[in-house]
Amino acid sequence: MVAKVVTMVKKARPDLVIGFGGGKVLDVAKLAAGKTRIKYISIPTTLSNDGIASPVSVIKNKKNIPLSHLTTAPFGIVVDINVIKKAPARYLKAGVGDLISNLSAVFDARLAKKKQMDKIDNQALAIAEAGPKKILSYVDTKIKSNRFITGLTDGLIKSGLAMCLAGSSRPASGSEHKISHALDFLYPRRKSLHGEQVGIAAIFTMVIQGNKFLGPVMRLYANIGFPKKIKFLGLKTDEFIKVVQNACKIRPERFTVLEEKGLGKSEIKAVIQIFLK
Repeated sequence: MVAKVVTMVKKARPDLVIGFGGGKVLDVAKLAAGKTRIKYISIPTTLSNDGIASPVSVIKNKKNIPLSHLTTAPFGIVVDINVIKKAPARYLKAGVGDLISNLSAVFDARLAKKKQMDKIDNQALAIAEAGPKKILSYVDTKIKSNRFITGLTDGLIKSGLAMCLAGSSRPASGSEHKISHALDFLYPRRKSLHGEQVGIAAIFTMVIQGNKFLGPVMRLYANIGFPKKIKFLGLKTDEFIKVVQNACKIRPERFTVLEEKGLGKSEIKAVIQIFLK
């Protein structure tokens, strides 16, 4: 699909490319615009992930495995709250999961920096963390209220900005994304959304991190009805253990709590039994 859109853009030679739709549509339009060096405007109809503002496009290959492509960030973003409200609540919840996962990713980035395994701008990490910290205060706020949607939009845009400042996805992608990517590679024929995967994986990673935001995250998840069990992902305990054990093979150069802990099967299972079963 990207190749077809690139051909169309080269033939039409427009001043800009506009992506209007869900995540898949935006990713295709963004990558096509990047490949043709034309400005891109993002107009999402859902808020299922930070792709609305990030310099990354996720495109599935022929094996149905999502692959990330670094490209150019949107020149502009237009979000109509009334349009977003018409989307199924599931997509908003997925957006919450993707945004919340930043809390795990930022922890990992700071850990890597402390261990002198990575260099990353502190401002980028602060911006990536600001969005999820804000929506954690929305304990009694309805997910389709103007306040929640505005806060989620702001957070997802900040997440994209943080990646632009860092020059990579590092501020918004850590151990929880490694688990999600491993899940995509090992069990590609499932119907869970990216935000659902990283949002659930973040529970696991925040537990082993000893992340101070775990309690508030669990309360927010309970308030909005975010899925918190691995069975929602269509996985059994042994399958999730396999996913976690394979996660370190994803971007091995990116140091996270998974590399630091080197968890065995029994340790992974213990966390699942308490928090994700």
